Amino acid sequence: MSYSVLSNPNPDKLQLAKVTGKNDYADDHAFGGALYTAYLGSPYPHAKITAIDTSAAEALAGVKAVTTYKDCPVFTQELFYVGQEVAAVAATSRNIATQAASLISVTYQVLPYVTDLDKAIANTTLSGVLPNTNEVGEPLEASWGDITAGFATAGVVVAEDTVGMSAGFQHSTCEPRSCIAIWDESMQDKLTVYTDSQNPFGQRSAIAGALGIPLGDVTVITHGTGGGFGDKHFSEWCVVAAVLAKKAGAPVVNHLSRKDNYLTATQQYPNRAHIKIGATSDGTIVAIDAEYWTDVGAAPWPAVGDAISPLQITFNVANAHFKGHSITTNKPRCYYWRTVGEPGGLFLMDIVLEELAAKLSMDPLQLRMKNIKKLGDLDNGSLGLNTGQKGLPFASMALDQCFQKVADGIGWTSKWHAAGAKTLPDGRMHGIGVSGYVCNKGQWGGEVDGAIITSTTDGKFFLMIGQSSINTEASTQTYVAAEAIGCKGEDVKLGDYGNTATCQNCGAQGGSTRTVTTGHAVRQAGFDVRNQLFTYAAPMLHTTTDKLSASLGKIYLTSDPTQFVTIAAVLADAGTPPIIGKGYTPYDNSKVIRTTPAAAVEIAVDTDTGAIEVLNITSACDVGTANSKLGCEGQIEGGACQSLGHQLFWGWDYDASNGIPMNPSFLFQKPETIMDCPAPTNLTPYVVESHDALGPFGAKGLGEPPYGTIGSAMSSAIYNATGKYVRAQPSTPWAVLQALGKSM
Repeated sequence: MSYSVLSNPNPDKLQLAKVTGKNDYADDHAFGGALYTAYLGSPYPHAKITAIDTSAAEALAGVKAVTTYKDCPVFTQELFYVGQEVAAVAATSRNIATQAASLISVTYQVLPYVTDLDKAIANTTLSGVLPNTNEVGEPLEASWGDITAGFATAGVVVAEDTVGMSAGFQHSTCEPRSCIAIWDESMQDKLTVYTDSQNPFGQRSAIAGALGIPLGDVTVITHGTGGGFGDKHFSEWCVVAAVLAKKAGAPVVNHLSRKDNYLTATQQYPNRAHIKIGATSDGTIVAIDAEYWTDVGAAPWPAVGDAISPLQITFNVANAHFKGHSITTNKPRCYYWRTVGEPGGLFLMDIVLEELAAKLSMDPLQLRMKNIKKLGDLDNGSLGLNTGQKGLPFASMALDQCFQKVADGIGWTSKWHAAGAKTLPDGRMHGIGVSGYVCNKGQWGGEVDGAIITSTTDGKFFLMIGQSSINTEASTQTYVAAEAIGCKGEDVKLGDYGNTATCQNCGAQGGSTRTVTTGHAVRQAGFDVRNQLFTYAAPMLHTTTDKLSASLGKIYLTSDPTQFVTIAAVLADAGTPPIIGKGYTPYDNSKVIRTTPAAAVEIAVDTDTGAIEVLNITSACDVGTANSKLGCEGQIEGGACQSLGHQLFWGWDYDASNGIPMNPSFLFQKPETIMDCPAPTNLTPYVVESHDALGPFGAKGLGEPPYGTIGSAMSSAIYNATGKYVRAQPSTPWAVLQALGKSM
């Protein structure tokens, strides 16, 4: 690419705006007479409301509106988890709203419940989320080859009756779910919602559908998301605010408390598996048979596929069978987390791979390198489709290069050793681990996105896209626009964004799909602008449009670059009308886009206390083509730090006697801090470029893939240090001591 990757936008300034509170978040908007909300949540994991009396709450001074399942379309009479919304109050202050919520009288019929996955599997009706079953849909299944014949040729077989559980936890976003809802009667009773969203156009549809009003009567605006990680695709908090605002005749601020956010927002789902892998004596994997179970909480949608994905699509194996079950329980609803279920599935997969490498007396890095997909191999297809080795070719593939980068960077050859074989001078055990996989994120988003580029007479451009939040993914689209137009990077700025009234639909920020899907729309819009510029530049240069090129703000003769006119001069010319470019996503299913990450982790384990210190991390990701190297490195580093929390700290604890979650707060689901991460010089990101055949200018998505590998590599490092597996996340000191047989 021809532009400066450091010119626009300045990543440091973007991050500074976030951490200093200068970014524009939903709760920052002030409206006269605004009311504030509080919730009453269910005290039971499963119950039905048989009577509800809100009169005492409504009589409290300062209360302006109360809503329940009787008039709020996102509330239900039957309740499926502790904390599920029973009622919401709007009042002149949050304190009054909280007091009023406590005055609501509710009679419940307490129903059977289940918070344990094994019990949910054994008893098909306990959760009540679905009629007559706890399993969402039919089991997902995919297979190819002949696993019986495959295992017959295997010299070594590892058969894990149970692997897991991987961790389940709440997303712990910096900003809880938040919105302000305003009905403007002067605008024919239209609704405007300022909110923190990953999917403003999807939210608009959901809000309009819930309220039974036309799409055109709803505007959703999102500028700052405050962290989404998969949790902010939904709209129920916006619908609640809209209902209360309509009843009260005033703007309503619905900013969830941290506890309410932990209980009512979505969770990452835990997974467990039975995995059997067979290999020949030289380490060639010849057969895989695996069955997975995912605890989706009180969510009636399937989720197990992503847990299976790492094992399904990472390796070249001739014989394989996969089966997966999504099981409902009476826990808060589960939904997407960063990289969805792949980090959990990767954790389960790597435990078995480490066992296989140990049985083979083989370096675990070499075991992976011998069997992973490489460029020219075929994708194994989507779960549920028996495409097997007849899948599509990869549009790019550099997982082997990613593994080599992290191995060289951490000094794998000199540092790897047999499990439990190295003691550090201070008495702690040394461990090193590696992980990597073919991630199903970073690809097409599955819908047609749109982008608009407007121009100014002084040669500048504004990119208007429906993505929410000034973040790396949205802001780096300006680079794509600049490259397509042929201008300098600093000449393209973000215009309006995340506004359903002014921007084109750019889909949901999920699956790291916007780089490809929105990127192609932006690329096409840039080409549209460039072609229009050529139309007006051609007479100035006494030529035709087919003989022109553009780069770094100049339009010139392809045959003689010294003959040029600046883009600014073209736009300033009196004969040039305002130029507006538009573009849409051209979907291409001839190949498969997969982003491939790998990581290596070096740790020290204190076998007396179970404490783990992270000494070094190297993390690499194949990004296709980097449109901002600094931005790519930031995503890789951020994924590494966040993954430490996943592996070391996060997880729900439930009281088995009553099904109540005991740790719904930051205090007990500890976010990682700078003290938990290795020193900046010991966390090394590597940007690997393979130039994707389908991505815009060769790029593909990055935000999610580098997340899952760190925790999984750390799990392998714990085994390498101690000779024992910690088979469930998180790897707390207590869990390490249990694995060592030092705790009761």
